[in-house]
Order: sequence, then structure tokens, then C-alpha cells
Amino acid sequence: MVILTYHKIRDVANFERQIDYLVRKKYNLLSLSDFLSGYSARTLTSRDVLITFDDGDYSILDHALPVLKKFSCPAVAFVVTGLIGTDEPFWWDEIEFHTHDVGKVQEAKRVMNNERLNLLKNIRSASKKPPLKYRQLTVEELRKLEQGGVAIANHSHTHPMLDKLDAPDIAKELQESVTFLRANGFAFCDIFAYPNGNWTRATEKVLNEQNMRMAFLFDHRLNLADDTPFRISRLSVNDRTPLWKYYLILRGWHSRILPLTKMIGKFWTTE
Repeated sequence: MVILTYHKIRDVANFERQIDYLVRKKYNLLSLSDFLSGYSARTLTSRDVLITFDDGDYSILDHALPVLKKFSCPAVAFVVTGLIGTDEPFWWDEIEFHTHDVGKVQEAKRVMNNERLNLLKNIRSASKKPPLKYRQLTVEELRKLEQGGVAIANHSHTHPMLDKLDAPDIAKELQESVTFLRANGFAFCDIFAYPNGNWTRATEKVLNEQNMRMAFLFDHRLNLADDTPFRISRLSVNDRTPLWKYYLILRGWHSRILPLTKMIGKFWTTE
């Protein structure tokens, strides 16, 4: 099985080329329900593809959904529930907005969660810029996505790195996100994607204790036969991934021949 992970969608034309490619090459485009059934029955194959989006950016509604509907392609949006219906930015965007330093974002991902929160607080205080505002999806817009074939699932309440939290705080994140999703009628509150893909056995144990049904990684690899339901692998793509590279990623070849991909890009055709 192939699971693709997107985030923001800006290059609509290229995203459409990617979905068109999947349809033309007769991949089986799965809904989350289809995926769960196939996973349980162990009937999924390398021709089965699940499209996922992490974070819940508004561009999924504005840019991705029209393309998905055009090709009758289902998908899953893993949303950060604490941001729904607000104008608060994703914290990594806020750091980059104030510092113009991607390295600061990576630094924030490596430290314990209380240190990350303090770092963000200090960055805000030192910045001469006004607070960053960002359009977040509303509950009504999530329902529009759901009606259009995009299942709504769980990506935590505030998007911390779970491996930088202790067990009670992980449990609190899950409880808050599940409560929000369940209260608003979204059935897949127990289907989870690890923020930033950060997984440990300790975090998996808490997910199990909190009755999560399944959890997705962000490890850029194909799934293996022995993958557990708390370690479902996904391949990273974006709206700018060219078709030649998309072709390689779908087959799990990209990471194996990474040094050659620039050369391949000059000559490869998937038509």
C-alpha cells in the first residue's frame, strides 16, 4: 500500500497533474474507510493509494478539494484541533515569520515542549513585527471537506513533538483533540498522525492506552507486511513534486537513488 502525505497546496496545476497521473495509471484511490477495511483484512496491495494531508491548512479546502472532486479522489485531512476556527498561525510558520530562520524551527522541534513554548514566547517578544494572523479552517469548512470525500482525522490539539512530552501531557493532547472531534461529529477521532512524524515506543504506549485505533508516521517509506497499526508509514510529497520524482516515490525508489535524481529529472518521462 502507498500512503502519500501533503501539507499546503499552492501549485494547483501540478497537484492536478499528480492526481491525474494516479487515475491514468489506474491506481486504486482509497477512502479512509476503504483503507481501514483493507488493512484489517490484509488485502491492500502496492496499487492501493491513500492521499493524506497533515495540519489542516485552508488550502486543502480552497485548492485541493476541487481537484480531488474532479477526479473522484478521496483523501484524509489530519487536523490540529486547537487551531480550528481561529486566526492563529501554525507555530513553525510563526517562528519563521518572526526570525526568517528555518534553523530556528528545527531547533524548536528538537527541544522539550516547555522549552519550545518558551522559545516561541521569546521570539514573539523580541520581534518588531505585529502578531502573525492566519486563516484556519472552521468546523463548517471541515464538514465541507468531509462532504467532498475528505475524512477528518486527528493530528493532536496543539501539534507538539510527542517525543518531547511526558506521558500525562501526551494523554492530555489526545483527550482534547478527541473531545473536539467527537463533539463536532467527526467519526475518525481515533485515527492519528504523529506531529512531525515523531514516534517512540513510549508515545505509542500512550496512544494505545488512550484507545487510538491507528497512527501514521512521516518516515518517507513504503509500508512493510509487518507494520503495526501504530506505525503506518507514509511517503512525503508536495504540490511541487515533478511527475518523474512522483513516479519514483510511488515505487519506493526515490530514497534509494537519491544522488541520481537530479540527473534522472533531466531525461525521465512518465508518459
